[in-house]
Amino acid sequence: MKVGFRSVSFLVSLVLWVLSWSALADLASPPGCVERVFGEYCLGSDILGLRTRHPDYIHWRQEGRRSALVYQNGGEQDYVMAYRGHIYKVLRQYRPATSSSYRRLREELRERFGMPRELSRFPWYARRLSTKITAIKRGEGRALLRWKPASRAYCVELSWTTTMGLSVAYIAGDGDDSQCLNGNDDSLVQTVSQASGTILPSSSPPLSEIP
Repeated sequence: MKVGFRSVSFLVSLVLWVLSWSALADLASPPGCVERVFGEYCLGSDILGLRTRHPDYIHWRQEGRRSALVYQNGGEQDYVMAYRGHIYKVLRQYRPATSSSYRRLREELRERFGMPRELSRFPWYARRLSTKITAIKRGEGRALLRWKPASRAYCVELSWTTTMGLSVAYIAGDGDDSQCLNGNDDSLVQTVSQASGTILPSSSPPLSEIP
């Protein structure tokens, strides 16, 4: 049975249309999305929907009203936290944690969001970059920069800590950055870390800038 050229062209066009529609559907923001971050996750959206759309997570945990998903993204790990099913925080951990990576991320975020609020904390002896990094590794200091974009319902943090290394986090919140502080209060993450063998962000008190 011979198939005409027009029939073949129609079938090819149909396949391309289906593939294009599927790609656009995947890119479309899910309901409740406040902001799409890292190109894949939506603050404010349903974490179960994310789990269904992207089942390639390496760990899932739910305790009461809190839940968490962990994804491997190349050499980095993404941590998605939710409360009552709604994603309120997405954190990406960068490996390895180096001063050049820190500077690059800091400049990228400055170009996008402007000057940050400085919330780093180091002991008196840590004045040079090398001693600041040593303080971080010893758990005696933490680099933390925070941005609260105007008219946006989220804030952004760049941090370098003992527990998480180098990371960037997006935290939902439509008020002042006190809601960002609430976003750091994750009691579930310690349990997830112990259960999965992965390192998850833990809450710690707010912590001078790494040059």
